[in-house]
Amino acid sequence: MRCSTKLREERATFIRFAYGADEALSETDRAQVEKLMDEMLEKVLLEPAQRLRGEKELRREIQNVEALRDLFLLNRGRP
Repeated sequence: MRCSTKLREERATFIRFAYGADEALSETDRAQVEKLMDEMLEKVLLEPAQRLRGEKELRREIQNVEALRDLFLLNRGRP
């Protein structure tokens, strides 16, 4: 999973704010900070968002199955 352009822009702004626009970080250090931030963003934001979207789809599928059960009166005798 990749960070969106918007997240990359936010990351760059954060790094500039934290380290300044001057050369406080070498290119290698900046790349390492960016990589760590991408990994953190993926774990904290992107993976949970993906799971949430998957759960929404699962809930929709369950609702569809329940609707079919109701349509064909298959829920009789169920609590």
